[in-house]
Amino acid sequence: QEISPFVVSFVPMAISAGLLLAGSAVLEDTTAVQFTPAALFSIIFLAVFGTVVTFVSYFWLLKRVEVVLLSLTSFVTPLIAILLGVIILGEHVSPQLFGGASLVFLGIASAHLTELRALVQRYLPGGR
Repeated sequence: QEISPFVVSFVPMAISAGLLLAGSAVLEDTTAVQFTPAALFSIIFLAVFGTVVTFVSYFWLLKRVEVVLLSLTSFVTPLIAILLGVIILGEHVSPQLFGGASLVFLGIASAHLTELRALVQRYLPGGR
């Protein structure tokens, strides 16, 4: 039976959100919380785009892409976040960041070494 990626994502998140909200109301000091329009927008934005869209997309892709390829997204995601931080927020990029990013890309390339070899053999004359 086919279950919608939305259902697979929404049900556990809705239950978790309810439990976390109830737990925080009981265990946390709520007097310091200020629900400004900017804070509410941030929470809604992160809930919709950072969570719902991400997980629905993940479960949708899980049915259409190899699991190994999909698992590599966890390595690429921090690099995309850094790139967006540089472009949007003007964050500084250090030499260590370039070294770390290079290691991530080397790891991704090594995970797909067989596929890369097949491409080289197919498209480059005399490729090995």
